[in-house]
Amino acid sequence: MADKKKTKYSSDKDKASTMLIDIAKSKYKFFNNKDGETFVQIETKGYKELLHVNSESFGDCMRMWNYKKTSKGLSKNVLETVISTLEAVSKFEGETIVTHQRYAQVDDVIYIDTCNDRRDVIKVDKFGWRIGKNPSIFFTRTTDMQELPIPESGGDIRGLLKHINIDKTNLPLLTGWMLMTMQAGKGAYALLSVDGMAGSGKSTACRMIKKLIDPNKAPLLSQPKPSEIRVISSGHHVLGFDNFSRISPELSDTFCRITTGDNQAFRVLYTTNSSMTVSIKKPIMINAITEAPTRSDLISRTISLHLNKIETRKTEEEAWESFDKDAPKLFGSLLDGLSCALRNYKTTKVDNMSRLADLCIWATAASSAFGWEESTFMDAYIANVEEAHSNAVEASPFGEAIRNMFEARNGYHGRPLQLIAFLEYKQYVSDKAKNSSSWARTARGAVDQLDKLKPSLEAIGIYYKRYKDRTNKTFVMIGDENFTGYEKCVSHQDVRDLINDEDEDLDF
Repeated sequence: MADKKKTKYSSDKDKASTMLIDIAKSKYKFFNNKDGETFVQIETKGYKELLHVNSESFGDCMRMWNYKKTSKGLSKNVLETVISTLEAVSKFEGETIVTHQRYAQVDDVIYIDTCNDRRDVIKVDKFGWRIGKNPSIFFTRTTDMQELPIPESGGDIRGLLKHINIDKTNLPLLTGWMLMTMQAGKGAYALLSVDGMAGSGKSTACRMIKKLIDPNKAPLLSQPKPSEIRVISSGHHVLGFDNFSRISPELSDTFCRITTGDNQAFRVLYTTNSSMTVSIKKPIMINAITEAPTRSDLISRTISLHLNKIETRKTEEEAWESFDKDAPKLFGSLLDGLSCALRNYKTTKVDNMSRLADLCIWATAASSAFGWEESTFMDAYIANVEEAHSNAVEASPFGEAIRNMFEARNGYHGRPLQLIAFLEYKQYVSDKAKNSSSWARTARGAVDQLDKLKPSLEAIGIYYKRYKDRTNKTFVMIGDENFTGYEKCVSHQDVRDLINDEDEDLDF
């Protein structure tokens, strides 16, 4: 009897799954992308929509068809069979397409998914922008993505200063960063770091920025672990994080990779050796009470904005009512800048570019849309980077000691461990800093600190290099661009006697 029940159950299960698979293949088109993800295109309210095959939304679609045909609910086991089969169909029979989230760029045309119910797509080219439909661009959405403002012409980007309390000299920096997030070319994105005293409106400012370029039900997220970034990034074009206290070295490295473009491999199923590689490239925005990025490699990829104290307080409701009223024209002004950048990008030349060369050119190419001089962005950007690097040196006890030494003596030439003793002997470091965990105590520690601080030190005119002599011992040189003045730096016999070279490791 038990065997008969089992056979009947299996037959019913097979019939239900076969019926739903046949319906899905006859009603819908299936696709896959270069990352191995599978998609199905369905029609909702007269508009075509691209869903992940294993999404809850497509699962609901299958439940609906099962109820229409049988007037019964769909069991979990049958649904899993249907979905796994259709995923295989998508991979092996479906057309391979390029998918986009929120922004797509094809040559010199940018498409923006508004995420509204009408499936409006904004097309931006060198001639301007317009709202329409473009089914040839495959956009994916998540349930957390919200719709952008409907853009209006005639706006002025200076209206942002009414809502985001930054100095007007920093407006080109914010505008340039936003414009770079709205393109989907090959250039690296930047991290936007917003800092200010408590009550300066950091979180609100970041949510407003996000609403103009990538609105989401959860616009700002808690500080993540590096391993969580892949999951977090799935529903966001711009990753926004709230209330940072510090950025760990691991997270700093992760942010650097993501703004440039990172490939992550992970297991698909714990029961198999199957894996897939996902490419992640996203703009990042954080806010903190004090300037958060302190590592030189991340600073060189960061635009830092300081919010001023709010003089006239508004309620949260009043602030958002005013912003929402202005948002359509502010968004329209950004689209004007985007079109201008597309028009001028290939002919724009910029001197003294950093590793964010594409951002520098893109923002400069858009300058005329806002009535700015061509040098406006770069002038503000260079000053911003120099200040950030100076702050990074100040934040490091070892870096600050090097700066104190440089200002007093103009350089150093000698062994790494002698450098530590020299800094301590001449009191270029305070007792409190010397006893902190950040202070270098070994030759290796001194060299590691100098290597990490090198870009920030060079930004304020202090140059460093190291070399090995014939006995494989490491020496460091610290000086100006030409390394002048270092010869006399370790001439004090008392300092030289503090360290015996034989006590150091051969390599250092």
